[in-house]
Order: sequence, then structure tokens, then C-alpha cells
Amino acid sequence: MGSYGRKKAVLALGVPFAVSFIINLVTGGSPLWLYMARLLAGMGLGGVVVAAPIYVTEIAEDSIRGELGGILHHVQPWYPLRILRGG
Repeated sequence: MGSYGRKKAVLALGVPFAVSFIINLVTGGSPLWLYMARLLAGMGLGGVVVAAPIYVTEIAEDSIRGELGGILHHVQPWYPLRILRGG
């Protein structure tokens, strides 16, 4: 992330989500491919959970930096619950 920049890292993390979406569209719900797509989406999400807060704190103005960081830390714990729920 340091050598490429935070913005490029966050943008590149969209690739696993896009590939996961395409796998789901093309394979028609085969269980093996659904697991592969879910794995890719999980890897992308893991990267976003790390890179997004760093990027947001870098670009935010000093007056709202704490609020934006707080929002991210409030939302992130709900990701595993959404995954367990299936969405």
C-alpha cells in the first residue's frame, strides 16, 4: 500500500469484488464456484477494512477526521454479521 499509494490500493481492492460478481453471474450457482467467489469477496473485504480507514484519515480535514474514523470503526464490526447472514 505504501509504494502504490492508498487511493490506488483502495481502487485495486475493487477487482476481487468484480471478479467475484462475474463468477456468480457466469457459473449459475454451482456450489464450488460460489465458495470461490465468496473467498475472493472476503479477501477484497479484508483489504478494504485495512486500507479504507487509512485513506479516509489521510484525505479528511482535521475538523472531521475523528468523526469519519468513528463512523468507519462503527460500521466495520457489522461486516462479519452480514456475511454470516448471507448478504
